[in-house]
Amino acid sequence: MKKALFYTLVGVLLCSCGTTTADDYTNWHNKLYEQGQYEKTKEYYKEVAVMHEKNNNLSNAIYYYDLAGNTAKTIELSSQYAVYFENKQDYKNAAKYYQKAQNTAKANEMYLMLVQDYESKQDYEKAIPYYEKLGNTAKVNEMHLKLAQSYERTQEYQKALTHYQKLGNITKINEMYLLMTQKSFANSDIDSVNNAIDICKNITSDKMYKQCISKGALKQAEICSGEVTKRAKNYRNGDGVSCSNAGALYNYHLKDISNSLLYHHFAYNMDDRHNLDSFVQVLEKSCAKGRKNDCFRLGWIRSNDDGYINYSKAIQSYTKACNLNHYTACNNLGVLYQKSYAVKLLDNKKSLSLYIKACKGGEMIACSNIGGMYEKGKAVKRNYNTAKSYYKKACVGGYEKACGFYNNLEANTINVDNNDGFQILR
Repeated sequence: MKKALFYTLVGVLLCSCGTTTADDYTNWHNKLYEQGQYEKTKEYYKEVAVMHEKNNNLSNAIYYYDLAGNTAKTIELSSQYAVYFENKQDYKNAAKYYQKAQNTAKANEMYLMLVQDYESKQDYEKAIPYYEKLGNTAKVNEMHLKLAQSYERTQEYQKALTHYQKLGNITKINEMYLLMTQKSFANSDIDSVNNAIDICKNITSDKMYKQCISKGALKQAEICSGEVTKRAKNYRNGDGVSCSNAGALYNYHLKDISNSLLYHHFAYNMDDRHNLDSFVQVLEKSCAKGRKNDCFRLGWIRSNDDGYINYSKAIQSYTKACNLNHYTACNNLGVLYQKSYAVKLLDNKKSLSLYIKACKGGEMIACSNIGGMYEKGKAVKRNYNTAKSYYKKACVGGYEKACGFYNNLEANTINVDNNDGFQILR
């Protein structure tokens, strides 16, 4: 009933109004389409197309004839419109309508006119898609090459890279990546240098990659050296990240263990824990070669740093360092033998022997630890006088805490916390 009333209304309007417009038809076919009257909608598309054709509005006429499914009229008007644009030397639109008219030969002719015009103006970006439509791979590559070389001359390396990638020119791709790092490396701040190093990682040439990473490591080392200098002057605003990054680069990418150790040590001394995996790795290599300081540092990390604690391995590292007469390592090893979490069976005798060796070697905290063992009677008979003598030695030697232990015993006050201490990290 509603549909009948609608059609009646439309008929009345058509009959009563001699000036029905294309917009009227458009509104009607929209309502019909919403109601699912698709065939009836096509009829109105055709009516709208006819009106646009009468008004010489060919683009709209073509659009609606196409919607109406009238292929013949679409081709006819598209051909006319294509000729119109060709005469105006608007080859882009001419190609578009020749294509719609299914005249591939004329469309390609227009594409050719377009690319010749773009190429004469050195507008190679616009020429590329039309050479692609023509299937002219050689000209497409020629355009990419001209663009790549042009951007390279103006030092727009990211843009040049894009076109060299289109050409698959591996050598030039690597070269562009290398050139792209220059500006970032020149800035000499951590973020810029890290960005440049990330770019380096795209390089596939071993020679260029090493050249790039070497520059990155050097820049990180330069920044690190500045921070180290600040720390030496008691400025405490450096975080050591650059030192750690330099250490990791020298280790993982350049296989330079000596420099890796140097900058990792700087970072660790500045309380930076970045790239600790790398540090542990190079310490293990260095310790295996008998470098006692690195064995000590490895033992320290394995007994103190969360995520790396392994007391069994810490004992191994400290033992090696102690055997090489690193007396702080001897003291720390003695401490571990007095800790239940470090060894299954506590060994106070072994601790005492290690403290004695360390004390004789000049490690004053070890002398204080011996005093503590005598005061508590661990592994030896309790003897306060002997305890005081070791506390005094440690105090005179510069371990201030031992001075308090000595004074307490002099005043007949038993020390509660007087041994089992690690030496500070050196």
